[in-house]
Amino acid sequence: MKRIVEIVCTSVRDCIDSARAGAGRIELCMTIEMGGLTPSAGLLENVKRSVPIPIMTMIRPRSGGFCYSETEFDTMLSDCDLLALSDGFVFGVLTADREIDAQRCKELVFACGKKEKVFHRAFDQLVDPIRSMELLIDLGFTRILTSGLAPSAEDGAGTIEMLIDAADGRIEIMPGGGVRPQNVQRILPTGCKSIHLAPLRESLDLSGGGTPYRVVDTEQVEQVVKLCNA
Repeated sequence: MKRIVEIVCTSVRDCIDSARAGAGRIELCMTIEMGGLTPSAGLLENVKRSVPIPIMTMIRPRSGGFCYSETEFDTMLSDCDLLALSDGFVFGVLTADREIDAQRCKELVFACGKKEKVFHRAFDQLVDPIRSMELLIDLGFTRILTSGLAPSAEDGAGTIEMLIDAADGRIEIMPGGGVRPQNVQRILPTGCKSIHLAPLRESLDLSGGGTPYRVVDTEQVEQVVKLCNA
């Protein structure tokens, strides 16, 4: 089975390097050290000009939890409009009790129109994965990104496989969390159609001062692509 390898990217350079290394899709965000936040419209515009593969854009106004104030939620709705060049959006909204906020998710799904809608790893904060998955199907989500409610997709592979079986093609379940070349073959037997990773390394380019920042490790991307399509 040929699988799509989705790479987390935070710059045009990351996106170009990932596409050249064989990635089939990109999750675009900023501030990866905070778990990934909404990127700028300028970044998205330049990425869309630079790579031919689909771009899933993170809609997350701040780090921390996934229960948002009115102003934060209004920002998320506005960002869906401002980032309309995206091929899809990645978001998740929970209640204070760590349940899916169905009303707000419904509004965001509507704001996305016909584009793909991905519920991100806020899913791993939920208590009942099957019931939650059924709700996301009803709301119109395209895909769920999850580590199987475990620290990593490798640890949660059993739950991921259970979700894929229960979904029966109604929604895609995409493993993500700690995926690397050394463990990806232990995750593929779940039956997933795509896999998500953030293969980052530190850049040592300190020209102009400052501190090292993280860039995509293209060797890891190439290895995972090869293993996923062996």
